Amino acid sequence: MANPTRDTTAGRVYNDLRNLARRTSQSTDEIMVEYVLERFLYRLAASPLGRAFPGTETETIHRIAAIAATEIDDGVVFDPTTLKTVPIREEDEYHGLRLSMAASIARARLKLQLDVSFGDPVTPGPRIIDYQQQLTTESFQILSYPLATVIAEKLSTAVSLGDLNTRDRDYGDL
Repeated sequence: MANPTRDTTAGRVYNDLRNLARRTSQSTDEIMVEYVLERFLYRLAASPLGRAFPGTETETIHRIAAIAATEIDDGVVFDPTTLKTVPIREEDEYHGLRLSMAASIARARLKLQLDVSFGDPVTPGPRIIDYQQQLTTESFQILSYPLATVIAEKLSTAVSLGDLNTRDRDYGDL
């Protein structure tokens, strides 16, 4: 199958991401998944629905579907009709949901997957950060966990699970 042409935004993005993967010696799939996540975060940051997260599980599901349905000319199309949810961390004090849905960039079929926790205290509190975009020199602002909190949570998870931790990426992230 021929590569998409640069006649459409999706075609340009598809080809630009493939070129970025070659230049950085990364997997094209990895680069595309990162771009899909970035573009969801962009929609989240731009949406008034993203300013009060999370609410109840039902509210969160509806907000994520509505945010994903936002049309932006960035080459990514999310399909909220494919949204699936699975409970996570049910045995923990603070439970959560894993949400996934189909996404595409031209002919590339991808999956957006998000984990949302409910009730976790964030200390220190969330702050606004500049999120650097992959294909431009521009950034956008989004509310984020402080880096120290992210590191503490990953380390806490790795230690509490010990040998049962199958998420090698937790160690790689640290």
